[in-house]
Amino acid sequence: MLCDFCTGISLSDLIELAEAELAEAEFASRQSPQHAYYKHFDSYNDLVQSARDGCDLCQLILSGFKSFIVDEWPWDGQNRDEAVREIEYLGKEIDIRIRSEGSEGSEGSEGSEGSEGSEGSEGKEQNVTIPPLLVTLSVPRDKQIRIGKYPVGRYQLDPVLRSQNNFSIAKSWLEECCNTHQSCPIKHSPELPARVIDVGNLGDEQRLRLVHSHSSAGEYAALSHCWGGLIPTRLLADTLDSFQKDISFSSLPANFRDAVTITRQLGIKYLWIDALCIIQDSASDWEIESKKMGDVYRNALITISAAMSPGSTAGILTETSTQKVLKENKMEDSVSLKLSYDGNSGTEVYASLNDREEETLRNLFISSPLSRRGWVLQESILSPRILHYGSKQIYWQCPQGFQSADGVPAGNLMPEDTSLYSAISNVFHQHLQRDLACKSQHDRRLILTDYYNLVEEYSSRQLTYNSDKFPAFSGIARLLHPVVGGSYLAGIWSNDFAQGLC
Repeated sequence: MLCDFCTGISLSDLIELAEAELAEAEFASRQSPQHAYYKHFDSYNDLVQSARDGCDLCQLILSGFKSFIVDEWPWDGQNRDEAVREIEYLGKEIDIRIRSEGSEGSEGSEGSEGSEGSEGSEGKEQNVTIPPLLVTLSVPRDKQIRIGKYPVGRYQLDPVLRSQNNFSIAKSWLEECCNTHQSCPIKHSPELPARVIDVGNLGDEQRLRLVHSHSSAGEYAALSHCWGGLIPTRLLADTLDSFQKDISFSSLPANFRDAVTITRQLGIKYLWIDALCIIQDSASDWEIESKKMGDVYRNALITISAAMSPGSTAGILTETSTQKVLKENKMEDSVSLKLSYDGNSGTEVYASLNDREEETLRNLFISSPLSRRGWVLQESILSPRILHYGSKQIYWQCPQGFQSADGVPAGNLMPEDTSLYSAISNVFHQHLQRDLACKSQHDRRLILTDYYNLVEEYSSRQLTYNSDKFPAFSGIARLLHPVVGGSYLAGIWSNDFAQGLC
């Protein structure tokens, strides 16, 4: 059931508001709209009453007002309901406004703005603004709605990261990349790392064992993760024999169990994890295998990135904070709306609450626990394909570009293309690329520019052991040497010495 105000919302109105917001660039600040908005209610109490009367959308909005915390002064720590009541207590009037935001796409790309809505409240007398509550419109992946040049809403997310829906999306990305992407490496069976974990099959859930590859070929996945302290179950000299017979699934930390599950679901037989495939109490084994880690990630069919996991026990396939809020407050995840367009009724979309600090792949690249780890830069640059696990959805990265489960187009919610370091990436994967242009003569200056940008980024990252400073970057330097030439001296190329010192 919808109230008269909510019934009056149409897709035509939302698209017009989104266009106005884009033209005025108001959406960037996500403040309460001043011009392009749909007036929802004259007062907050009207919204409360409508929710009590049974309007599904008003109930969703009100539950968000009562549950999600405001993170701006002067309401830090209060929810929006408390903030509104405080403004009313001071004698100010409140009205409720709906605005529409577009997901900004790449420059010059038509049809890349998706319509969304957010709910704001405005104190009239002194223009006191409470940060808006974000309400996202979404549609099922197989029922995309397009009105003119605009796709409406994002794809509806399955909030359970370990669901078959999410595994199916990941598999489709992998298959599409391997079979159709001209700028991406072809699928092949490289020489396996010295040791890998045989994860068994989906029908044999508990079977795990360490395998000595003896230079045999095969496809495998690699895990990129944060240790977060000592890992109890790891490969040691005295567990080497027992691991070759059986590794107890239940004894593994959550990150490793989830990585095994993901690898099985992708249909990949082998998995490489540093803590389980390098003997951790053997200096000689570390000396040998650490030099090969660049090739481990470069030759992996796919790298699983535990982006939001701060340590091995945190898990990858975890429940989000938004899910917990919904459960704690017995709130519905989304509300079905049938919105009209040009007089035609019955277009079904789903409205759901969204955190103000929205998770995006761009943010994960900048501020996730994994993004601060020194070793991960080499792992991410050398990996031909990466399946990133955030806390709310999955993301894809390959030389062709980025994707997210919610279908957000390239733009301000995705990393910049420069983060792909395309000049260097072409060097690393040229032997497996379909596109002949990628195999052509390399531009040494572009490669060096990428390299110095990489060095700058690497220098800002953290390493548990200072002794890892050069090993954690050695794979990149070794693969670039045939193209750059000269000698490699502690991060500087001898034939570009002056620029390297700048």
